[in-house]
Amino acid sequence: MIEFFKWQPESGLAPWFETDPYHPRRLVPVTSEGRRALWILVAGMASAIPLAMLLALFDPHHLLVLAVILLACLLLPASALADPAVVGRASVIDGDTIDIGGERVRLNGVDAPESWQRCEKEGGQEYRCGKESAAALDALLAASRPTRCEFIERDRNKRFVGICFRADGVNVNAWMVEQGHAMDWPRYSNYAYASLQKAAHDAKRGIWRGWYVLPCDARAARGKYQRRC
Repeated sequence: MIEFFKWQPESGLAPWFETDPYHPRRLVPVTSEGRRALWILVAGMASAIPLAMLLALFDPHHLLVLAVILLACLLLPASALADPAVVGRASVIDGDTIDIGGERVRLNGVDAPESWQRCEKEGGQEYRCGKESAAALDALLAASRPTRCEFIERDRNKRFVGICFRADGVNVNAWMVEQGHAMDWPRYSNYAYASLQKAAHDAKRGIWRGWYVLPCDARAARGKYQRRC
C-alpha cells in the first residue's frame, strides 16, 4: 500500500502535512504521492463547486452542499496550492543535480563541471573537476540533512529547478559557487552569485585553480550541438 503522507503527531495535522523546517508557519505535503493526491482533491473541489451551484438553482436544499464545499476550500492551506518544496535525503547526480525521493532537482542559476569533465591545475596537472564537484556537493549535503529545495520552474527536460538548502539553512547553490565547485550562470541567476564567484576566482578555489572549459561549452562539444550558455 502506498503511504501517501507521513504521520506527524506533534503537528496535529497528520497525515496530510508536515511543518516546513525553514518556515515553521508554513505546511507542506510530505510525499510526491501525497502532493498528487492533494491536487486531485483540489481539482475535485473545483469541479464540484459549479455543479453544486447549478443544483442549488433547482433545489435550495443543495445550498448546504455548496456551503460545505466552499468551507472546505477556505480551510485548505493556501501553501498547498503552490508548487511545493521538495524535502528529503538527497542523492548527488553531479555537481548541480540531485535526486530527492525520485524527483530530479537541478540547482537553479549555477552550472558545475560534468561528471566526465576534466580540468587542469595551475601547474598543468589534469584532474577530474566534475567528479570533485560532485564529491564536494555530496559532502556538503551529508553534513546537515534533510535537504530542502524551493521550486523555481521546470526545465525543458521537466526537471524540478530550484534553490536548495541544508537543514541548517546553508544555501547549497551559493556554497557551490563560493567554493569554486560550480559557476554562476547569469542566464538563469541574473548574476545572483557573481560576487561569490569573484571571491572564489580571487582565492583560486575549485576550478579557478587553473584551466577549465565552461560546462555549457563542454556539453555542446561532446553532444555536437550549438552552445546554449
